Amino acid sequence: MEKKILTSSCFILLLMIVVTFSGCFAGDGKHTEENPAGFFYGLLHGVLFTIALGVKFFHDIQVYEYHSTFWYHLGFSLPFGIYFFINWLVRTLGSEDSN
Repeated sequence: MEKKILTSSCFILLLMIVVTFSGCFAGDGKHTEENPAGFFYGLLHGVLFTIALGVKFFHDIQVYEYHSTFWYHLGFSLPFGIYFFINWLVRTLGSEDSN
């Protein structure tokens, strides 16, 4: 019973986080050629990319900020690099433990 309550609570918490951050999707018109998006916006949009891509199937939103700088591109790409590095590290360390 406690496991079911914990699972439900985690799902509700995750749903609240997704709904809260959905207001941070790219392309809200905040950034222009004169005021391009920077590193931290890129980092946030990179983290939210998978959620934004899923929402894009049902609504017309952008998953990438067009008015951006080099730092935005770096921030946008960083979560993917971190994910793949951690994935590689876990697989490498996991295969050494099984030997």
